[in-house]
Parts: sequence; C-alpha cells; structure tokens
Amino acid sequence: MDERLLWMFARKCGDCMDWAIDIAGKHDTNVTLWEGYYKGPTYTEFPVTHFFYNKNINLDYTYGNSEGIGNVALMPCFEEELKKAGVTLMYRTPAVQFIQDANKRVTGLIAGRPNNYTQINAAKGVIIATGCYGSNEEMRKAFAPYSLHADAQIYFPTKSNTGDAHIMAMQAGGVMQKNDNHAATVHLEAGAGSYGFLHVNANGERFMNEDVNTQSKSCSKELQPHGIAWTVYDSNWTQDVKKQVDGNLAGGLFYGQMWQPWGNGWNVEIEKASQAQHIKDGKVVVADTLDELAQKMGVPVEAFKATVTRYNELAAKGHDDDFGKRPELLTPIQKGPFYAGRLVSTLLAMSGGLHTDPGLHVLDKNDKPIEGLYVCGAAAGDYFGSGDYPTICPGMNHGRALTFGRLAGVMAAGGDIDKTVKSMEIK
Repeated sequence: MDERLLWMFARKCGDCMDWAIDIAGKHDTNVTLWEGYYKGPTYTEFPVTHFFYNKNINLDYTYGNSEGIGNVALMPCFEEELKKAGVTLMYRTPAVQFIQDANKRVTGLIAGRPNNYTQINAAKGVIIATGCYGSNEEMRKAFAPYSLHADAQIYFPTKSNTGDAHIMAMQAGGVMQKNDNHAATVHLEAGAGSYGFLHVNANGERFMNEDVNTQSKSCSKELQPHGIAWTVYDSNWTQDVKKQVDGNLAGGLFYGQMWQPWGNGWNVEIEKASQAQHIKDGKVVVADTLDELAQKMGVPVEAFKATVTRYNELAAKGHDDDFGKRPELLTPIQKGPFYAGRLVSTLLAMSGGLHTDPGLHVLDKNDKPIEGLYVCGAAAGDYFGSGDYPTICPGMNHGRALTFGRLAGVMAAGGDIDKTVKSMEIK
C-alpha cells in the first residue's frame, strides 16, 4: 500500500465527514456514533464508526430491518444537492469506453446501450467512482482467489459491482495495484450472530480462540472442513452477551448490535427478536439436549459432546489451556435449551483496485498518471496491502469512499485540496 494515501485519509477524513453531516442535516438526516466496536486487550478497534439515519427513524434494529439507516439515508441527500446544483444524473446509462486524445489523455466517455450510445465530453476529466469488482468472479480469481471461499455476497444483491470501469481503465492503459493478492472485506454478516461463544467445525471440534473480530473469524472459518462452523451457546446467552458488551469486555460487528447508538447499551429484547428470525430462517437451530442439537447441526454427536464437556471444564477452571481465550469470555454451556448458529461469511467488498497515486490518478504500468482519469473509493487501489482487510479502524471502506470521492472531485475540477478541505493536525 501507498502510505501517502493513508495519511491523506487521516488528515482529510474529518472535514469530509463534517461536510457530509452538513449536507445530511439540510434534509432532516442525522448522524450518530456506533458502539459496535471490537474490544479486546491485544486488539481493540478504534470506536470511530458513524452512521446516518432519517429523522424520527426507530434505531431499535432487528435482523433484516434497516430501512432509513446507513447509506440508504445519506445517498438521497447527495442526490438532491446534485440536482439543486444543476448536475445531470443519467441512471441506467452504463459507461462502456473512455475517449482519449492523441496524448492518451482521457477527454470523455461513451455511455449507453447498443443502438443508443451517447458521447459525453469531459473538459477537465473523468472520475471512476464505481465501487469494487466483487461480482466479477474472473477478476476475483485473478486478483484475490481467497475471496472465492466466501459463502455469500449479500452486500451487493444486485451484483452490480462487476468491475466494468476497472476494465475500461486497463483498456485505456491503466493497471491494477501491483500486489497480486488483493484484500477482501469478508464478514460473518450472512449468518447468525457469532458472539464470543464456543465455535465448532463440521467435525464437532473446537478450532479457534473465539475472541477475535469478525474478519478474523470469517477467514478462520473458511479454512475449516467444507467451510462449515457453528457458534454454540445455552439459555443464559443474553445475560452473557449483555455483560460482555455493556461491560466493555467484548463486542464488535455481528457480536454487538447493528446500529447500536453510543451509550444505549445492548438491547436484550431486540436481540431475542433477531434470534427468533434467525431460527425461522434456519440460521440458528435450537434443541433441549446436546444430542439433539448435534443432530440438527449435522455434526458427530459424541465428538461434539466431548468438545462441550472439555469447554465446560476450561470454563470452570477459569483458564483456556487449549486456545488462550480470556476467562471472562469462557461461559459454560450447561442449561437448555441449547442453540447453534451457522457461521456464514459474506463478501462485502474487494478492497484492492486500480493503481493510484496521491493525485488520485489511475497509473499505468510505468507508474505514470493517465491524465484526465481519476479514481476514488473502492475502485481505487494501493490503500490496503496484500490479503487481509484490517478492522482496527472501522469505516475504512465507506470512510475512504466519502473522503477520496470529495478529494477527487476537487482535484478533477482544478482545485487545491489543501485550500478547500481542512486537515486535521495529527500528533
């Protein structure tokens, strides 16, 4: 990765966030700080994630209900501001090719569909802001084969992130970032909540210290036999999780609660409602005995029971001899009914992209900028290193899309980002 890009984000993201908050406020859309960050003694995420929500929306999130919360609340605010500024928005008009002059400068593009193409001239430049290539399996196979292990892709149900603009940029002489194992954002979003309980694989065996963030859980799970894993807990689960989250011991994405505003605490009744929906959808199984639970999970009964027995012994001892999990998270599995949630990983985004410089130009194979062609957000590369997407600073994908989107606009228009966008002083 290019550390200059990280420093640009660090210095400029605050002012860009303030800019977005001001725009949202004009349209009765508010913002608040999210409390769902991972709290561990050796790996603690910075609690910096914010989310937007429509005025008077109910923030008591239940599984599958996020209307009016997140980007779906912010995007209409941007759309209205664009219209007020006289910007023409052309929906359902896919770009198909960049136009270049004799010096290879990008001067516009061709957009539309067969028999209905339009040439759009761009006096100052073209900005690629088309997101990642997560729905292009051929590109994923070429640039990030590990991402193919993910179970699902619910973040882009339309499968619209097909990498078209990446391909167009390469046809214009650009290249992808040079490391050939792009980072992938893979979380346990498609399955049941994982929490910090006992995790077992398809053999009914424990395989990890469960006290890690959701990205690490996803990567570990995908290496298990058949990519199968479960989180297992008993009837005391809500008391255990609330104590851990509210006590600032644990939490994080798909451990704490989605859209949990700072200071509200972990809502037991909301989580029970979410679990009920998970049970209805078959993502959580419930049984009165461990034998029956194992049968519903499809794991070997005796091996599973031996795993639970061993785990309970470690909990009673107060020391995890096998994997080193913190004793305060070693909650026993003793009182029925018993639950098992299927851990299903989903690809949120490919976090590698086009070779990019601090001017936010697309670069060619010789690291030279293609004049007139800018890139921002998930389409841009050189921001994350090889392989893994770090969660140490949540919001690094949406945050950089917001930040570099604004910076690219300023620079493409011929402006000076240091005069237009304030920098935070970092000590």
